Amino acid sequence: MSNNNLFQTTTYQFVEAGNVHELYLYPIKSCKPNKVDWIDCTKRGASKGEEFDRHFLLVDSLHDNLFLTARIYPKMVLVEVHVFNGKLIIKLGSNDKIVEVDLKEVRARGEIRRARSWPASQQRQMPFLSSKEPPQEILSPSPYSLFADTRTEGFDCGDEIGQAFDEFLEVGDKRKLRLIWFGDAEILYTERDAHSKSDYWLNNDVPELQDNVIKLCCTWIAYHDLASFMAFSLESITDLNRYLKNKGVCVDSRYFRPTLVISGLPPFDEDSWLRVKAGDAEFICYKPCTRCILTTDSPVFGVNMAIVKPGRVRVGDPVYLNNEKKFVEAGNVHELYLYPIKSCKPNKVDWIDCTKRGGSNGEEFDRHFLLVDSLRDNLLLTARIYPKMVLVETHVFNGKLIIKLGSNNKIVEADLKEIRAKGEIRRARLWEDARTEGFDCGDEIAQGFDEFLEVGDKRKLRLGMRKYYLQKEKLNQKIAFHDLASFMAFSLESVTDINKHLKNKGVCVDSRNFRPNLVISGLPPFDEDSWLRVKAGDAEFICYKPCTRYRLAPGKLYEIYKDSPVFGVNMAIVKPGRVRVGDPVWIQYKSKPF
Repeated sequence: MSNNNLFQTTTYQFVEAGNVHELYLYPIKSCKPNKVDWIDCTKRGASKGEEFDRHFLLVDSLHDNLFLTARIYPKMVLVEVHVFNGKLIIKLGSNDKIVEVDLKEVRARGEIRRARSWPASQQRQMPFLSSKEPPQEILSPSPYSLFADTRTEGFDCGDEIGQAFDEFLEVGDKRKLRLIWFGDAEILYTERDAHSKSDYWLNNDVPELQDNVIKLCCTWIAYHDLASFMAFSLESITDLNRYLKNKGVCVDSRYFRPTLVISGLPPFDEDSWLRVKAGDAEFICYKPCTRCILTTDSPVFGVNMAIVKPGRVRVGDPVYLNNEKKFVEAGNVHELYLYPIKSCKPNKVDWIDCTKRGGSNGEEFDRHFLLVDSLRDNLLLTARIYPKMVLVETHVFNGKLIIKLGSNNKIVEADLKEIRAKGEIRRARLWEDARTEGFDCGDEIAQGFDEFLEVGDKRKLRLGMRKYYLQKEKLNQKIAFHDLASFMAFSLESVTDINKHLKNKGVCVDSRNFRPNLVISGLPPFDEDSWLRVKAGDAEFICYKPCTRYRLAPGKLYEIYKDSPVFGVNMAIVKPGRVRVGDPVWIQYKSKPF
């Protein structure tokens, strides 16, 4: 197949997966980003009006026009840059000094400098210098870095702006700074072609695209490090900040210098992207974005992308993803469960309707009722505290909530229409102090639970019915009283495998111990650890995190699996639909498990 007709003859399957959350341009490489509401995307990179991404570069003319970035001079990130009416306007940090450069005059003068990037050996050892320190000696080029010691030309922007950077960065006589502009790709020389390397993606499929796609997409770039575009999931930042929270550190998107930030996706979802559609543009992802010396244990963050189809991208635009891995028929739906009251007895059903609000069967919705303690700020109560809750049977029929309280056969009922009409709202306190509201279901049910659970005067129980959906943390979907996701699933053989280990200990568990919605037969044990997307019946799900377990697991089970405290996979709905027992299941697998 020739390069010219590659995209005309190939069709890729895309799945709607999120939205454009933020867009950034960096007119001068390593200086302050401009947050914008739209960008035009072409092979030369992103632009908005007269502002083009990374088309200006600071170099040191005393050291062979060596690239200079915020890795060496962190103050560069304070430099604000705009281009308007043919003029480059630069505000140098908090001192409000403004310098203007007429780009037409720069182009007419035609003074060209050939800049050089750092050798790979020094990229690995590059010191994080203070603004007054010179670089270490320039080391010899190394063949091991994509852009080691590569050359790129640019028009010199003149003495005034060079001197202004000298003063702002306080370089003294150890450097002589110049700003260059990639103002005419037709005449300026560059060795930066953004071609990928075959080992960048390891187990992913991207290297197979090297010969026929990347060469078509990437003919040259300006002063970008490795690609004209870089993107990641907003939740990657959120996840990172969870680890940094206890260290008193917090980062945002700008630390990682993206062009696009995508919301509505799980953390580090970008690690599995192959193609991305956003707005009118389409991109191909061809390598992870390696980070600079400021990171240590995980030296990649984000994904480098090349343009396939030029177009405009706007904040809020839907994003469609393709990861090139096909769905394979892999099993069947074996069991389906709903839990009308969170932590109470499950209802085994023969079908469920799956939507963003969770699973349902007729009038019964999954985890839409919640037991709280009104004496403790409506604190969530579960079977982790009161194991007898799993004996409480619940049904909803003809608008009535019907509860059978364990083996004593006491039945209490509540009219849901009357509950809504009464409108008594409680704000429950959930895990990690999250809050969600629900309608109070009345005194009779509350008293029934008080007596059944024998709480005495230590608690005052109330049952709440979902009012507003809680905003789900990971995929920006609304959920009811689920812990972390609207759906959870696993392979039936995972339970079988656990029971093999428990057999000699006199313990046996079944699916219900792990509170799933879907149990899939015909798959090997713990196959769910490698799922990326799941199609079952008319519905489609995305798997975004392993389901962490809690202390309800039997003691013998804990002894065996204490070093692996996950079981099952949390899922969010991609395509709503009905799932029936016996339906075939199609799975899209990841390159490696969680």
